[in-house]
Amino acid sequence: MSTFQLSHSQPVAWLKSLGRHSVDLVVTELPTPRRGPAIATELKNARSVRNQWFAIFPNDPYPGLFEQLYRVLKPNSHFYLFCRQEALFVVKPLAEAAGFRFQTVLVWDQQRKKTGRNYRNQLGWICLFEKGQRAVADPSQSDLLSYALENQHKPHALLALLMAQSSAPGQLVIDPFCLDAQIAQSALTEGRRFCGACADEAQHLALRTQLRALPDITELLTRPASTPLPGWAQGSAQMALL
Repeated sequence: MSTFQLSHSQPVAWLKSLGRHSVDLVVTELPTPRRGPAIATELKNARSVRNQWFAIFPNDPYPGLFEQLYRVLKPNSHFYLFCRQEALFVVKPLAEAAGFRFQTVLVWDQQRKKTGRNYRNQLGWICLFEKGQRAVADPSQSDLLSYALENQHKPHALLALLMAQSSAPGQLVIDPFCLDAQIAQSALTEGRRFCGACADEAQHLALRTQLRALPDITELLTRPASTPLPGWAQGSAQMALL
């Protein structure tokens, strides 16, 4: 039986609540970058910009994110980051400065058919970082991964591959952003434990409902942040799961 815990919290603050060396694998995707001021003003009433994720990093794009990810990961473990092509040149030096070792970029062929303005965009990018040194389970696996999108979401087969390459059943997988339920569902379906955070209240409730509906899955409730915890050290609030 797999367990999950989903907190309604900002990602970096949530990571600070986790214990040091308590996580076996990180799989996550950064939220859409903040729009420029002119575009945001022009579209301020449009549904497309009613997105709580733009407020996550108001000044520094990733304040303390990679440092906290490095702290919570166990030695000799992996961190997969789905990101846009233009973000590759930003996240690599930030992650390396936090202590991670850049391993490779996996190219994800999403098999898109819809044409764009110029060339048809059908590639996604997955950065693989290491804390320490860890070999993947199957080193013969190509770094070109061809998996079609499933209703514009990451396919389970792709996520299951990443889980199998870098973790074992019963180990803990986290996603500090939880942009959708795909990573959590895949981790639980593959027999891993899952812990994540969601900053948007409505999204948080929707994700909890989705995960509760999975068979043979148990939710571990989080302690409200307002509850006093005298004498508890950083990371103890998640001890029930970790």
